[in-house]
Amino acid sequence: MVHYSLFFSVVALCMFSASCDERSVPMTRGRAVSSAEARMLKDGLGWGPVMRVDPPNEKTDEFGKRWWQIHYAPGYGKNQVTPKSEDQQRIILVNDESGWARPVFARYVVRESLRSGNEEPSANDGSWILCLTEIHSQTDEIDLAQEAQRLNTLAIQTEMKALFSIRVLSKGTQQLIYGWQENHGIAQDESIQRWLEQRTIYGTAQWIDLSGKNTEGRR
Repeated sequence: MVHYSLFFSVVALCMFSASCDERSVPMTRGRAVSSAEARMLKDGLGWGPVMRVDPPNEKTDEFGKRWWQIHYAPGYGKNQVTPKSEDQQRIILVNDESGWARPVFARYVVRESLRSGNEEPSANDGSWILCLTEIHSQTDEIDLAQEAQRLNTLAIQTEMKALFSIRVLSKGTQQLIYGWQENHGIAQDESIQRWLEQRTIYGTAQWIDLSGKNTEGRR
């Protein structure tokens, strides 16, 4: 009996560990689309090809959830489960933590596209950079290098130029910035700030003019 009890205990522990490992797998664009496709087929919508995939914001909604937005082009199959008009957006939401997919619910605020057609936040040459945050100690809890890398990955996923980096100042001060291009900055662009506001916690980033002509930071 002791051997059987030990055996079942080991099996239960392995199953629990496997389930924990499965939940810890991070959500990716591919997994989000697969979940949305499965839900779309389950509801018999037949919306056709995916038009756009929006990764979740860093900010959670009022229920503490973060959602991927999977957009489908109009003109295929049925509209929403309970359509109000043919103009209604065709979107499946995918929970970033669990992978559960569902249609847009009543209290959900759809994140608007930051681009119109092929337009995207520009990174034209200029003398400006955006300072997202600043630390004054190498032992700070925030690892700016990892954060810059994470933001660059997010930028690539959303078709924005990946220009996040670290700016080292005197006396150990470091800044997490956007816009430095080897030997110059970028032109000011409000769409970049909107991108930061909608997708990150750095909505209060300040513009810095590297030419020295403008000494005050501008939001």
